[in-house]
Amino acid sequence: MKWKKQLCAAAAVLLALGIALAGVLLNQHFLVLSGGISRTEIQSPLGDWVRSHLQLVALIVFATLAAAILALYHYKKQPELRYFLLYLAVLFFWGTLVAFFPAGFQGLLQRFMRLFFAITILASALLSAALLALPLPAKWVVPASAVFLLLGQAGFPLLRFSVLTAGMCLCLYLLLSAYLRGYEAAGLLLFPCAITTGFRVWALLPTLPFYVECYPLYLLRCARVFDIPFALGCMTYVCRRFALQFDRTEQLAQELAIPREEVVLAMDAIVDPVSLYEPIYSEGGDTVCVMDQVSDRRCTDESWIQRIALKDAISRLTPRERSILMMRFNQGKTQMEVSAQIGISQAQVSRLEKGAIRAIKKEL
Repeated sequence: MKWKKQLCAAAAVLLALGIALAGVLLNQHFLVLSGGISRTEIQSPLGDWVRSHLQLVALIVFATLAAAILALYHYKKQPELRYFLLYLAVLFFWGTLVAFFPAGFQGLLQRFMRLFFAITILASALLSAALLALPLPAKWVVPASAVFLLLGQAGFPLLRFSVLTAGMCLCLYLLLSAYLRGYEAAGLLLFPCAITTGFRVWALLPTLPFYVECYPLYLLRCARVFDIPFALGCMTYVCRRFALQFDRTEQLAQELAIPREEVVLAMDAIVDPVSLYEPIYSEGGDTVCVMDQVSDRRCTDESWIQRIALKDAISRLTPRERSILMMRFNQGKTQMEVSAQIGISQAQVSRLEKGAIRAIKKEL
């Protein structure tokens, strides 16, 4: 349903815009309630307690997710898990810095903190591309990233705000394009990214000279909790990947130390044999046996035509696609085994496999 995907994509964009707009309206509302007093004019022990505990919650979430990713990486060493672990390390370190230096940093420390905020945005976009195996122009990634980080800590507030907002929109665009192209799993990252994008705009608005930040939103900004939705979305995506890769037959073969093919043959042999002469119907006439109901439906004219069309469709695939289909459906290998054999990531194997199957269905 193409229109459903377009509707979901539009909903994600509207969600990000709605959260950003809600932040502006809430900030104005709290300023009116406080008589126009900004967060720099308020010193509240209760507010400091709330901020520190929210920061602690964010750090616990990032550390817990990192521990779970380490456990998964110990089970299967996938490059995507390393990227996610590095992203969580960046968030944890950034959250720790904000906890120790909530406000008032100047000079070199101020530039370092600005750089780290730009790094978190860039890391989100690169992580999305890595998890979904999206093709990025390799020769432009490093220069573009360097320019983004340089402009992301510029001394001109409006320029910095525009560059960092563009970086967040790039991450959202990568997920939207993958989802609209038929990669259903991108939907698991799309809405968490939209939520985090909207909240990150809240955190960027105080950098503008004409924007006065209220105290409650200042507490939320310092807590770094707005990075949690995207991190949880990435964790959901990774867990789904592992669930799809879980193969009970492969696990039995490893536990019994025998080839996987023998396990498949043994499971097929569990079915009780049936005699061809066993009666299945004998009311009011000749007895009908199993033999009378057995027919070979494979050697029909239609099946021959389908086999010829299938052979022709497979011949139109690229050598790599034919090799992946051969290993997956003829040799019974998992996507992880195929990725290890041909030297690409499991996500790329999955994408190539789905593309080849779609091409075959289109030919048929």
